[in-house]
Parts: sequence; structure tokens; C-alpha cells
Amino acid sequence: MKTTSFSSVIVAMYGAIICASCFIVIPLGTVPFVLQNMLAIMAGAIFGFPQGAAAVGLFMAAGALGVPVFSGGKGGLAILLGPTGGFILGYFIGAMICGFIAKTPKADECAFEKKKIFRLFIAGLLGFIFSYVPGIIQFMKSTSMPLSTT
Repeated sequence: MKTTSFSSVIVAMYGAIICASCFIVIPLGTVPFVLQNMLAIMAGAIFGFPQGAAAVGLFMAAGALGVPVFSGGKGGLAILLGPTGGFILGYFIGAMICGFIAKTPKADECAFEKKKIFRLFIAGLLGFIFSYVPGIIQFMKSTSMPLSTT
């Protein structure tokens, strides 16, 4: 995606969509399941690198400033430093990796060729893996859980 004023507005609007999705939550203990996971990785797949990561970065910046955009309508630096903060950082890393691998198709390319679908699948899979790794590490560190049970 060529960086223009229009594309910057679209990326900012997608960041706002990520923020608004904080109220769609499935509570599963300490770490809830939220729609933001999918939307962050989709940002990388849709916009590519670096615009996808920029949309997630806007969401993170708003939350860090105290705007209630994290799951359940929470915000502030305490959330980023708490047990679930690593997952939020992982959104950014996942969007970067997914966007780098997905490479936004040009307007004249068909996005439904088998190679491109496979590349998008791999990009999304790796994006999710890299978004969960920092989250699991920070969660285990902040709750003093061991990495292994042996």
C-alpha cells in the first residue's frame, strides 16, 4: 500500500476498529479471549508491513495513554505491564510478521491464486504464533508460573 493521506486515514480507522472491538470478550479466566487477536493479525494481512503494524500501534498507544481500549474496556500502562500485557505487545509483533510475509497484493494481481492463499495462511499462522509467545512469557513471569511442570 502506497503511503498517502487516504491510506493513512484507512489505517487509523482500522486502528479504531481494533479499539472498538474491546467489548467483544469471552471470559476464560485471567486471560480473556477477545476479537482484537484476530483483528490485529488481519491488519498485517490486509495492509502489509508497516501499515498493519501501524494500525495496531495506534491501538496500543491509545491504551497506554489510558483510553479504555483493552479487553473489557480497560486502559493504562498497568494493563501493559500486567499479566495480559505481553499479549497486547504480541499483537504488534504478530501484525508486523504477518504483514511482512503476506505482502499486500498490487491492484492488478489476483489475491485468490493458490500460492497467495497459502502465503496468507502461513502469514496468519506465524502472526498468531508470534503474538502469543510474548503473552505467554509475560503471563507466566507475572504470575510466577513455571515454564514446565517437571
